[in-house]
Amino acid sequence: YMWIPYQDVVVVVTNDPEDENSSNIVEESKKGKQDIDASKPLKELLKELSKHTTTPLTDDSLKGIGFGELRDKLLAFDALDGDHVTKVNESEALFWKQSEGYQIKPSDQLLQFDCGGQQWVFEVCFPTGNYEENSGH
Repeated sequence: YMWIPYQDVVVVVTNDPEDENSSNIVEESKKGKQDIDASKPLKELLKELSKHTTTPLTDDSLKGIGFGELRDKLLAFDALDGDHVTKVNESEALFWKQSEGYQIKPSDQLLQFDCGGQQWVFEVCFPTGNYEENSGH
């Protein structure tokens, strides 16, 4: 779970075993999303914030930049201003909403997703069962 401060949003990332319905679920989650650039809200805010700088950012200058780096660039404008962080987090919430769906990949690839660049993280792990005594939770 990733809570986004100043937003009523919690991002949930799960890693579930693949079963006979997995491929159908993945295909269904892709419908209507082929042309969506999930990072667009972050890029638009970056372009807006950089308008009055010596090097305004453009679509071309932002090509190939991943979510974490975009978020870091946004926060660099004024990371200690709560109103600014709220705007950045609003863009991040839109990014995650537009990124939602399902995919099938090896777990080592899924566990290494780009969750937001440099930030303070408090991670907690705890046992939830095992294969022999799986409660389904």
